[in-house]
Amino acid sequence: MIKVDTIINNDINFEIDGDYLINFLKINESASMRKEALLIADRVKGIVKPKYIAKKMRIDKLGNNYAIINGVEFKSTILARLIRENASVFAFIATSGREIENYKSSITDIFESYVLDKIAYLACLRVLRDIEMILNNDFNTKGLISIAPGSLPGWDIGELASILKLFQGEHAKIGVDVTDGGMINPVKSICGLFIESKMSIHRCEICIKSDCDFREAEFDENKFKGVSQWFIN
Repeated sequence: MIKVDTIINNDINFEIDGDYLINFLKINESASMRKEALLIADRVKGIVKPKYIAKKMRIDKLGNNYAIINGVEFKSTILARLIRENASVFAFIATSGREIENYKSSITDIFESYVLDKIAYLACLRVLRDIEMILNNDFNTKGLISIAPGSLPGWDIGELASILKLFQGEHAKIGVDVTDGGMINPVKSICGLFIESKMSIHRCEICIKSDCDFREAEFDENKFKGVSQWFIN
């Protein structure tokens, strides 16, 4: 099998698990809301088209507070130190797709909009996990941690645009860009780096973004302090 450095999948068959969605929405106590949510999910099952792109990176230069990756400079002390201690780095973008975002923009019902928002969220998380699995299988990576601009102290969210530069235009194949205001589009998208790590932690446990839509685990202050101390040492 020939290993390629860039992996793109823009034709994912995403199936909505009704029971999981109901539990995720926390509406088990309301039969009418459960019924409505499942009807909404059924209506959009052919519209949700999540996509992803991932690319193996080259580390050009590391300084005390910056890293140059594939010719693009990122300013972050922790990022630079984290990369120094690891073997493999991959840039990635995971998105729920423009299709569900475009559909949602025409919806005026508050509950339906809420359900669609959560479905898009689940689709994006699904492809994020797909990326990690593929990288583990194709590149024999272990202990991958995904991090994104804004998730680490000192790594400004404004560097989202710099992540996209790493793809040299290929991100257009999955319909993702960054607005003039620096926000990722579609909204339910994640872009950042997968870094092979020796540390056994979940990315969310050391993420400082308290309002992140993609949080899967609570912030752990002890682990965060431990990681920070590990960097210092």
